[in-house]
Amino acid sequence: MHNGDWAHPEHQTVARGAPASPGSKRRFLYAMRTMIWDCQEWGWIPIRFNPLVRFEQPYWIARLPITNAQWGAYVAQGGAASRYAADPDLNAPNQPVVGITWHEAQGFCAWLSEALAAHLPPGYVIRLPTEAEWEAAARGPAARRYPWGDDWQSDCAALGDDQSTRGAPWTVPVGCYPAGAAACGALDMAGNVWEWTLDYWQSYPGAANAFTNERLVVVRGGWYNSDRTDVRCGARSRGRPNYWGGGRGVRVVVAPLLAQMS
Repeated sequence: MHNGDWAHPEHQTVARGAPASPGSKRRFLYAMRTMIWDCQEWGWIPIRFNPLVRFEQPYWIARLPITNAQWGAYVAQGGAASRYAADPDLNAPNQPVVGITWHEAQGFCAWLSEALAAHLPPGYVIRLPTEAEWEAAARGPAARRYPWGDDWQSDCAALGDDQSTRGAPWTVPVGCYPAGAAACGALDMAGNVWEWTLDYWQSYPGAANAFTNERLVVVRGGWYNSDRTDVRCGARSRGRPNYWGGGRGVRVVVAPLLAQMS
């Protein structure tokens, strides 16, 4: 599968685009624009219901996390560089970008939304997924425990348990675990990198002891040092929005502009 493909959380593939060429903003933007244009050409089945949450409007989630090559197109236009851009263990073009803060991930989304504004559906932007959007895409309509199903499988995710198998205690190139695909086709939603979401750390709706902590942001998916508990679809963690560790990555969605963003 190609970098940057979009998966429709109603569990059908909507579009496939060409991979971005490292160092080429024009080719990368063309590839992303083609994917979104294909989404418009194919149309979609509105997602009004999911076992986890009801969505008023449909959305697409990126098939893979953003890579160093894709982030590099943003850096070439003045965007913030990864803190691990010179680290040979983490800077391969097809590895997921890490070493970026939540604020910088938001900046990348704003840049890409502006660059592709003419090709997005009306009222839609490219942004980080909400926690609910992320989990709904990972679980699928069957509300799976893991993206691939309810039972643990050792060949489905890059995490601490399989470091000796994969040969290095670092991230792996995106898409290396096709057996771990979610029902919608998204890959790497378990392990490899924690993925920033749009939401602050807060209780679930209806919780007896409700709270919101705007000093922390929710991350999902686990990372290359996680155990199998951390990579369950329902597992969540949090981090300060200015944190930029080597286990934080980003996946984007094409989705409606939200009130907290306007």
